[in-house]
Amino acid sequence: MKKTLSIVSLALVAVLMMGILAACGGNKLSDGTYKLVEMIQDGEDLSDQLSTMEEAGISMDLVVNGDKATLMDTELTIKDGKISDGNEEIPYTVSGNKITLEQDGTKMVFEKK
Repeated sequence: MKKTLSIVSLALVAVLMMGILAACGGNKLSDGTYKLVEMIQDGEDLSDQLSTMEEAGISMDLVVNGDKATLMDTELTIKDGKISDGNEEIPYTVSGNKITLEQDGTKMVFEKK
């Protein structure tokens, strides 16, 4: 009886751990629209200029749909933890409802609307 209870307990713990790991998200982007909320280039924080760009009608929204995305009318492909425009691949990370693109001294953080 004790052995059966131990096996059931271990199985339950394994299922819970798998659920927790799946909830962390990894690098899977969920479909939706993400607004650019932070931008740093070569150590300079340009985030305060984002509202000025919005006021000027410049949309910096990242729209994700499956393995495709759009940013400023540019079609992008999402694969293996990278977003590509066909010429350049930029690695990304996912944390909660935020996507961070970071390469060559530039960091852009998008938050799901």
